[in-house]
Amino acid sequence: VDKRLKNINIKLLNEDRALTLVYDELDVELGENREDFIDALVEFWRGNLYKYSQIRSKILLRNDIFSTLKIENKTHLDFNKYELKWSKKEILSLILKIIVTSLNENELDKIYLLDIVKNKKNNEITEEADKVRSAIYQIFGKKINATQSNISTMDNWIISQLSDGKGNITPRVIYKFLYESISQELAKKKEIDSKNLFKSFGKNYKDILYAVSEHRLIEYSEEYKGYDKYYKVIQNIGYRIFEDSEYKIVSNPSKGGKHYIKA
Repeated sequence: VDKRLKNINIKLLNEDRALTLVYDELDVELGENREDFIDALVEFWRGNLYKYSQIRSKILLRNDIFSTLKIENKTHLDFNKYELKWSKKEILSLILKIIVTSLNENELDKIYLLDIVKNKKNNEITEEADKVRSAIYQIFGKKINATQSNISTMDNWIISQLSDGKGNITPRVIYKFLYESISQELAKKKEIDSKNLFKSFGKNYKDILYAVSEHRLIEYSEEYKGYDKYYKVIQNIGYRIFEDSEYKIVSNPSKGGKHYIKA
């Protein structure tokens, strides 16, 4: 590995280029050996932090996984770690960056989004919160036809719908939300021809959110395999508010339920 990386580093140096390796999604699809793998990866990264001048690495880890690392001396990590916190504006800005990346300047101009772009080459957008909010309205519309009276505008609605039970939003959920939104729109028309980018969003948002929820359940199933039986009980009850007593009945076969769950 060291010999191969040295050769790559020399090639990059000769070409006056640099390379950044990003390790993401380490909380899924690693199975029982996940902790050992991540420990080894972080140790390798720490041991070679300054060894390859043209190669850098970024390892993205959830806080709860980072806290379990079996590293003898974590003080070396403190100088090279950064905690990512997603504010509402940053989440909305990420959505806009993905859109800006997908469209050319003529298409952006046609739907009045060109003014939010600071640098198209690097997909940089404005940092002004009002412009970010207005751009979200321009893409999805200003309001959603939902029965949530406490959420009046689209920017607040998107945040509430993409958050999990603890109020967290992962980048993967954002990408899935946009992927489904774009797919639904492309099924209706083939090119940008409207002042609003996602003209069909108001009709399709339930299907979009259902696909996002299925995606999130897959992630949860990978992470918490022992809880699959709980998901099944809740799915049988359906998407609605239910009392604890109803849950106990459904999960207890002695009372006519389909599943047995030991508390």
